[in-house]
Parts: sequence; C-alpha cells; structure tokens
Amino acid sequence: NAFAALSAFGSPLLKFLGQSGIILNLINSRSGTGKTTTLHMINSVYGHPKQLCAVKADTMNAKIMRLGVMNNLPFTVDEMTNTSANEFSELAYCMSQGRGKDRLKQSANEMRVNLTSWACISVCSSNASFYEKLTGQGGKRSPDGEMMRLMEYKTDYTNAIDPAIAKQMFDHQLMENYGHAGLIYMDWVIKNLEEAKATALSIQAKIDQELKLTQRERIWSAGLAANIAGGRIAKRLGLIDWDMKAIYLWATNEMLNDLRNDVTPPISDVSAVITEFLNRHIQNCVIVKDAADARTGMNVAPTLEPKGELMIRQEPDTKMMFIAVKPFRDDCIKYQINYKETIKELKAKGMLTKVHNK
Repeated sequence: NAFAALSAFGSPLLKFLGQSGIILNLINSRSGTGKTTTLHMINSVYGHPKQLCAVKADTMNAKIMRLGVMNNLPFTVDEMTNTSANEFSELAYCMSQGRGKDRLKQSANEMRVNLTSWACISVCSSNASFYEKLTGQGGKRSPDGEMMRLMEYKTDYTNAIDPAIAKQMFDHQLMENYGHAGLIYMDWVIKNLEEAKATALSIQAKIDQELKLTQRERIWSAGLAANIAGGRIAKRLGLIDWDMKAIYLWATNEMLNDLRNDVTPPISDVSAVITEFLNRHIQNCVIVKDAADARTGMNVAPTLEPKGELMIRQEPDTKMMFIAVKPFRDDCIKYQINYKETIKELKAKGMLTKVHNK
C-alpha cells in the first residue's frame, strides 16, 4: 500500500525517466484491504480524495481527457474489475503513449488542435488480475506489450493500523484535510529540478544494475525508480515518515520477482500455434485414409467426420495433416499472430511440406 501511495510523489518525476505512462493495479477479491483507500491517499496530496478518482463507468474519451487534465499528476481509477481485456488493452496503450486522440473538425476537413498530453503513473484497483484477463478468453495469444506497461500485485489485510483509528483517519480526517502536501512537494521539485532529475536517474541506474533489468522491462524500471525517488524527496521534506529502505527492498525483491514470474517473455513456437488451432477446431476435423480400397478402388470411408465446417484433414496412413488456408489465416488474425511469419517458420522447420488443393 505504501509503495502504491508513493505514486503521488513519483508521478511528476516519470517524464524525466523517458516514459509517458505506466499502470499500477492493486488487486484483491475481497474488500477492506486498502485498495480504494490507497487511491484516496494519492489524490489527497493534490486535491479531493474521492472527486479526483475516475471510475470504470467513465467513457474511454472521458478517461483520456482526465489524463490530459492531470498531465504529470497521478491518475487514479477505482474498481476496474468489469473492464474487458480489449478495453483494458486499449487503455494501457493510451496511457503509455502520452497523448490524446487526433480528431477532425465536424465542419471542415482539417484536424482539431490536440493539446491533450500527459506523462504520469495511473493507479487502479480491481478484484481480478488483468494479467489473467489479457491472456484469457478473448485476449491476444501473446499480449506482451500491454503486460509490460502494467505493474500488478495483491494487497492483503494488515493489522498495522487499529481499525478504529484507521476509520477516523481515512473516512473522516482525510476527507477534511487535503491538497496541502502537493504544494510543498511541487514547489521544491520546481525550484530544485536538476536535483530531482538526478535523484530519479541515479535510483533507476541502481535498480537496473542490481536487478539486471532488460530493455523489455524499461517501463517497470521507470515506475519503480520514480516512486522511490519521490518517496525519498517527500520524506526529506517531512511530508511522510515511512521506512523507505523497507519499501525499496519490498518493491525491488518481492514485487519485481513476482512480476517476472507472471510475465515471462512470449515463446515463438509455431508448433504451439498449430496445436492451439487444432484444439479450438477439433470438431472440424475429418480422419480418413488417403489410399483407396485395393479391392474396389473406391475411397475408404472416414473414421471421424467433422461436426460443422471442414478445416482439418488427417491421414493415418500417410502421417500427414492438411489445414484449410482461409480458416487458419482468419484464426491468426483473430489472435493477432503474424500469419506470414508463421508460414515461413513452419517451412524452415520442415513442418509445412507443400501448399496445394487436396
């Protein structure tokens, strides 16, 4: 919870680390683990804890507009649970691209002026994992681009604060006192801009060296470094008194190791592509021998007939399998697999012997 709350101070530093956006998602299927409270704490640094929170019901255009309004300040979205994989995929790319949509004028064939831009950390809460949604039903086969723009972890119950005190702090005191810390923090950042940049860059270099982060993990690196740097500056200014060493060790060891285990690099294996196609269309297969009956000269009756459109023909005697081109190409397009590259790799491995009418 503390690491996520540091996004309030880390978000304005993200642009100095070469990134336009990253999503931090807090998950737990149960309520009372502090997900929404953490979002309110982030917002309270600059303004009203609740009113600055976007919600799932907001339209995509409204979210993008709010991102532009927040610009370098943190953007929070509460309860993203019911967001579909495709909708989240679009939002993830939008958040990391750092600018709003270009549009034409309604009355003329020319572009509207587009000044909507941002470079910030977006913090969300949900009851389910978006890593699982992106790779699940209806998602891409390898949604690596979206997953590397997302840092996700589980927040659990804690007894760090007595429930009665927590209720007083977060339900009452927080809603009556907000917007003060941001003025103090940003005043220091603007007056000491070069020092703020140097702090963020030096922490990123340390994280990259210690954890041996790759170019593929550059957005995670920026998100970690921005929050830790922002937290150290905020502590130096007396805005927080948190144990930054403990937060750093948790973020770099436990959280990043879990992320690396959850988001492994996609394996380009064309045999897996073929297997998945067969699994999806097993009902569209005919199993029949190629050789004709020696006595009658007629084709042998199939041992298995398709239930629906015929896409696959398997011949037990020749050990060959034939796949219809159009259904396979359509399948590749649907699951965002490069059809031409798949065909080239199948030929290179000697799996694809020929293309002809059967």
